[in-house]
Amino acid sequence: MMTKRIRLLVIIGIALFGGYFFNILLKDDSKEIESIVHTINEPLLSMAHVEFLDKNHAVAFYESVPTGELYFGTAIFKKGILGWEALGSYSSQITKDRKLDWGYSNLEQNEFAGYTDFIRGKILSPEIEKVKVVTKEGNDYEAKIIEYNNSERLWFLISKGEELLGASILGISKEGKVIEKL
Repeated sequence: MMTKRIRLLVIIGIALFGGYFFNILLKDDSKEIESIVHTINEPLLSMAHVEFLDKNHAVAFYESVPTGELYFGTAIFKKGILGWEALGSYSSQITKDRKLDWGYSNLEQNEFAGYTDFIRGKILSPEIEKVKVVTKEGNDYEAKIIEYNNSERLWFLISKGEELLGASILGISKEGKVIEKL
């Protein structure tokens, strides 16, 4: 009698455990990340984009208007056994007189999959077609550009070891003309 009860408890335990992990696997990662971003204490928050760096690391880009001024921000995420967890978020006010916004985050402190530096921003001028980043060491990279909300654009670059703080950031037109240099 006791062995049947133990067997039944083991079967129920396995079913619950399996159901839990099956539920985790079926979750929509983007929606889960978006719901976590909305818990950040930022009024009038709107999502711009979620970028998956791999299956366990992601960056969410968002906008908010906490003081009547527009802020652009990012949150970094790592997927754990219980789902996605926010490792930190950063936002800065968008300067109206600029054609290209930017912000910097050090990812090393979060042990973020070997990534060390992260720069990002919003493209504020329709003339800017690409964003180029030139490091202090003289290496240049083209930042990834994402379009969101039909006509708005953001840009970002993440490095694994190369310092991006202090780099020159160039907003470049279709013709190759520098529209903004930061």
